[in-house]
This record gives sequence, C-alpha cells and structure tokens, in this order.
Amino acid sequence: MEASAQTTGEEHGRRALVAAVLAHFTNDGNSIMFTVLIAYYVKMNVSLVFLGVAAALSNLISGLIAERIGFWADKSGRRGAMMATGIGLLGAACVAFSLSFYRPQDASEIIIPGVTLLGVGLAFYHPLGGSIIAFVVKGKALSRHMGINGSFGSIGRAVFPTLVVAMATLFGAPAALLTLGIAVAAVGAIIYWLSRSFDRFMVGERQGSPTARAPLRPYWRFIAALSAIFLVNGVFSSGVITYIPAYYEQVYGSANTAGLILSIILITPIFGQPVQGYIAERIGGRRALQIDVAGSALVFALFLATQNSLLQIVSLAVLAFFVYTGFPVILAYATLMTPRDSITRINAIIWGTGGTIGSALGSSLGGSLSQSYGFRTSFTTSWVFGLAAIGMLPLVPRVISHTEVAAGEGLSA
Repeated sequence: MEASAQTTGEEHGRRALVAAVLAHFTNDGNSIMFTVLIAYYVKMNVSLVFLGVAAALSNLISGLIAERIGFWADKSGRRGAMMATGIGLLGAACVAFSLSFYRPQDASEIIIPGVTLLGVGLAFYHPLGGSIIAFVVKGKALSRHMGINGSFGSIGRAVFPTLVVAMATLFGAPAALLTLGIAVAAVGAIIYWLSRSFDRFMVGERQGSPTARAPLRPYWRFIAALSAIFLVNGVFSSGVITYIPAYYEQVYGSANTAGLILSIILITPIFGQPVQGYIAERIGGRRALQIDVAGSALVFALFLATQNSLLQIVSLAVLAFFVYTGFPVILAYATLMTPRDSITRINAIIWGTGGTIGSALGSSLGGSLSQSYGFRTSFTTSWVFGLAAIGMLPLVPRVISHTEVAAGEGLSA
C-alpha cells in the first residue's frame, strides 16, 4: 500500500510539474504580447501615452487581484484549475487584440477590454505556479527547480515576439492573433485536464493537515521589504523593457525588426534561470537578490553610456537576464522563509503588490516620458528607480525568528 501511494504521489508530482511548465511558457509568452503589439499600434497612430496607460492598466489589474487569487487558492487547494482559468483568459485577450486589427478605426476602444483580460489572466500563474512546485519539491532543491521551471517561462518570452512577427507577416496581424488566442485557450484546457488529479491530491493533503495556520505577523517585515524592492525595481525594468520594441521601431522603422530584436534580447533568461537557481542554492536567496537587483541597474548604465547598437543590445540582453531570472528564484527564497500553508498568498503579495504594481507605474511613466521627451530621457528616469532599489536592499532581514517556517526550522538568508 505504501509503495502504491508513493507511486501515485510521484505521478501527481509529474503532472503538476508538466502543468506548471506549460503554464509558465504560455503565461510569460503572453506577458510580453502587448509590448510587441505596441510597435504595431504606434504605426496605426495610436498614442504612445494611451498605450503606456493601457500597459499600466494590465499590470495594475494583475497586482490588485493577485493576492485574492492566492488567498482563494490556499483556501480551496485547487491551484491547477485556477491556473488553467488564467491561461484561458489569456487566450481571450489575444482574440480581443485581433479585433483591434480587424477594426483599426476602433483600436483604442478595443485595446481596453484586451488589456483587462490580459491583466486578469496574468494574475494567476505566478502566485499559483510557484506554490504548485513547492508542494512537489521540498527543501533547498526548490530554488533549482524554480529556476528550471522559470527557464520555460523565458523560452515563452523569447519565442512569442518572433512567433507574433512571423505569423503577422504570413497571415496578417488579425488572423495571427486570432489563431494564437485559440491555441492558448487549448493549452489552458490541457492544463485543466492535467490538474484534475494533482488538485485532488493537494486538496486531500490540505484536508488531512491541521486547520490552524502559522501566523504571518512575524514575516511581515520580510514580506514588506521584498514587495517594496520589487515595486521600485519593477518601475525601472518595466519602464525600459515595455518600450524596447517601440524604441527600435523608431530606430529602424520596422515593427518586425523591433520584434526580432526583442526576441534576441530575451534569449538570455532561458539559460540564466537554472544558473540563478543553482547560485541561490549555493549562496542563499538574500545574496542572490542583491546580485539580481544591483546587476540589472549597473548593466543598464552601459546602454545609457554608449551609442553603439551592438553594445546596447548586449546590455539589454544582460538586463533581461537579471530581470527575468531573479524573480522565480526569489519567490523560492520567500517560500523557504515563510509558512508553507500560506505560500500562494505570500507569493501573490510579493509578485502582485510588488512587481506588478511597480510594472504598472513604470509602464505609465515610460509612455508619458517617451512621448513628451523621447526614449533616452524616459530610460534614464527609469534607471534612477533601479538605483533606488539597490539602496533598499539592506531592508531585507537576515533572519526570521519564529518556530515555524516553510522548511520546518529557523532559516537565515
């Protein structure tokens, strides 16, 4: 009986990891979708300020509802089904964006429901995916597994810009986005099918465990510090990365070229996430956080200091390495440092109120400054926030003193 139960648990674990990989690939690919479309909308004479507000709206919606999604997931245990719902909403967002190209005269009005669906859909994966992996993988190996899983998210971000450009070139933007939306919805259905077994397993584990939860009060300083750093650093990274396609569309006069450059830049996190996971496992999450935040701001100084196109692209590629590889590793760090029965909610707080609201502010600020003063001024202003995030790193406590943490003992950074 014990052997049979262990085999069943391993099968649930494999299904959970496969579902998390599919969801991360699809979620993060779609997270860069609107950034790619900005270059096309600019050519349709849609205001860059409006597009910045639309991007901010998407991020703001994600940030505002992510904590509640985490709370419901922890309460119900049905993380897989909720994750599938988020992916399905991303498919609906693609369909909405396709309509804006079918009716260019009404593009601005159609973009709003599109970014709303996008924001709601993107609120699901990051709080849920990390907690699903945490139920399967225990201890310090979690950072490594989060890094490996994160590389599939990076593959999605790198592939989707080229995929959108290629499909738009071959079939036209409206048909390309409609087809992509149907495909994304189909991935959501596959994830739901996979989740039926491991959701029952997680619900059963939740029902079989004590109902009392470890109080979060001793962890609020840690949670608040990480959230604040992610918020400020999110203003920096979003203020830059959101407008890379629009910047290169201005430089080369081609939305297709801009999309391809974005894909090249986003290749580095594919290999970087397993590396970051290994580093965090060796040196600890606090030091990994310091390297990630400081590295991203310092390397962008090269972009601002040079006019050489190749060096600028290299700088942006290294920036992408730090921005997109550090986040899942830091979530794993937060998971190890906080109570296991509340990890979905905690991840949602750090990712939602921190990273996503910071990204909303960065997108809005970047759009306004780019239209009024140009991309150089906008990027420099965003960089100042990256420097500010470095100054906030000492706020993260070295030790959380409490009898119950995720790994079952007091953990230091």
